[in-house]
Amino acid sequence: MRQGAAALGIPLSEVDAAFTAAQRNLRNQFLDQLDQFAGRPADMGRQMEALALKFEDLRRGAAALGIPLSEVDAAFTAAQRNLRNQFLDQLDQLAGRPADIGRQMEALSLRFSEMRDGAAALGISVGEVEVAFSKAKDSLVNNVLGGIRQFLAGLDSGSLSTLSPEQIFRNAQGDYGATLLKAQAGDVTAIGELAGKAQTYLEQARAYYASSAGYSAAHDSVVSGLQMVDSSYTARLPQFAAGGLASGWAIVGENGPEVVNFTSPGRVYTAEQTRAALNGDGGARRSPSCGLKRPS
Repeated sequence: MRQGAAALGIPLSEVDAAFTAAQRNLRNQFLDQLDQFAGRPADMGRQMEALALKFEDLRRGAAALGIPLSEVDAAFTAAQRNLRNQFLDQLDQLAGRPADIGRQMEALSLRFSEMRDGAAALGISVGEVEVAFSKAKDSLVNNVLGGIRQFLAGLDSGSLSTLSPEQIFRNAQGDYGATLLKAQAGDVTAIGELAGKAQTYLEQARAYYASSAGYSAAHDSVVSGLQMVDSSYTARLPQFAAGGLASGWAIVGENGPEVVNFTSPGRVYTAEQTRAALNGDGGARRSPSCGLKRPS
């Protein structure tokens, strides 16, 4: 490149500066790979240096193409802010702190500005970008509100609760039991929440009963309930102790719980009515089905 520059009358100082910048960039890339291999976060100083080098290249290119340098300067400032916010987000994550909503909103706004400019250049309606931006803002706010709701929900079951230990335990027990019933009936949301509810219940049972028989009973009931839900959905096919043509959600079981799925609504007889029918007593002789229908 030096020989070519000399032949073309280009100052060798420009070639030397480019070579030095390329050396630094290659060195930084190697160090970044080392950090990644070692599981360390990327070095902020090296990232900022790489950004500055890229900025200088862009300024030279803009000058050669007649593009206002103010546009490059604005893009560089935005990139600096974005890099700084990414670094602060990593610090928050490392410290176990929740992500800063202000920084997330700033990053979203920067992204929105870029998309508006791109849409205008491509002839795409800016209104579509604004709608997408509004939805993204709503989603971000809802995520934050979800964390607040989760915190409020945990106030009655944690160390900050004003309830007595027994009340906390009973609430956790009832919450787990209600979620288990929904999960057994096929509620997908309840299935997703079940493990967390079970953990909270057992933590409160341990705090209330210590290591007594009461905790052992709670522990065994949770294990049994979770295994039942797991086996019901991993088996994929309904299983019946007494056979039958079933296909719609219900819990049946003269020999224990069984998950089935009825194709059409059916009458469910109580255990007392079923016993009466099986014993030949009057009243409920119409093919009793012992079980629970899926909640509507």
